[in-house]
Amino acid sequence: MEYQPDTVLLNESASPTPTHILKLSCEAPALIGARVIIMRANHNIFDVYKISRQACADQTCDRQQFNVIKQEELVAVVNGGYSVPDFMVTPM
Repeated sequence: MEYQPDTVLLNESASPTPTHILKLSCEAPALIGARVIIMRANHNIFDVYKISRQACADQTCDRQQFNVIKQEELVAVVNGGYSVPDFMVTPM
């Protein structure tokens, strides 16, 4: 059985620019449908991008931002188990 990731978590300080990461994600068919989460070591804001065929075709990805303070909030962001949580910085 072959497994495909549904979430990719990256540390921005150790990675290329978010734009470059998203472009590379669109070139990897296994990542279509995945969420790319980019965290920063210097604060609690996490950027979440949904990689879809349409987003790749348009070469745009909508960004959601979360101010993650609690462990449960991080788990909700990684699992995609959020609706409109109190810790969301930007609307969906």
